[in-house]
Amino acid sequence: MSAFNRYAPCFVLLLMFVVAGCSDDPEISAILPEKVILVAKSADTDYQERGIDAAEPFFPLPIDTANAIRIEWIRTADENLDGYRLYRRATQAQDSTGDFRLLANLQLSDSAYVDETVGLDTTYFYYVAGINSRDEEGPRSRIEYYTLWPKPAVVQPINNAVFTGRFDWTMQALVTNYFSFRIERAQNQTRDVYDPIFFLVQGDFEGNVADNQSWTIDQLRGEGGRFLLSGDSLTPGYYRWRVDLRDYIDGNTLPEEVVERLRIGAESSWAEFEVE
Repeated sequence: MSAFNRYAPCFVLLLMFVVAGCSDDPEISAILPEKVILVAKSADTDYQERGIDAAEPFFPLPIDTANAIRIEWIRTADENLDGYRLYRRATQAQDSTGDFRLLANLQLSDSAYVDETVGLDTTYFYYVAGINSRDEEGPRSRIEYYTLWPKPAVVQPINNAVFTGRFDWTMQALVTNYFSFRIERAQNQTRDVYDPIFFLVQGDFEGNVADNQSWTIDQLRGEGGRFLLSGDSLTPGYYRWRVDLRDYIDGNTLPEEVVERLRIGAESSWAEFEVE
């Protein structure tokens, strides 16, 4: 028997392994997706809010008392990515107990998720993992977290009412002495696009712990609010406003405390009004 005939079965087996390893079949050559990168939490001084944050639910309850939580990640061109899985763990008072559980299976085109199944005064932790065509998970993202306070309720002006000089809102449960305030102006009559024009980063209730709050533009400016565009007043047009509850941050706040305080709060709904 020749040497070739003697070792032919071995050559055949070796060739089969090589062909299988070079196959274009995704069921054979699938590679795990890359690590998902979450969008960084924006600073408290940034008007545009990015990363994890309180958010308006898509379908608010009849009694508008609670926010949802929005988490955001960066879409990539990873060719091994076929979709995402979002996991959540809910704990009380930052307790380390509890397991992460699958919250949602998401599409490749998704880059954010609004979690409406959340409650107040509970810290929710999240991470995102990519999956490939074989439903295998890649490395998980870093873990993000947020705690919701009871949201303030806007009272007036609302429903496109004419502005009478004051912004009124109700504190459904006072949990902080500090707030942020935003006004945006509609670009056109359809009111589908708004531009930010006024921003108060951190206002202080200054001992006024009443449930009902009423503020003028001058009072808001006295707390550090400023017009972002030219001018110092609300000119005729259509606007919307919102107030957020927030924790205190200043130049003496330690970096680790800033991280914690940016991840707790509440946002009112947007309310539209008109200036004649």
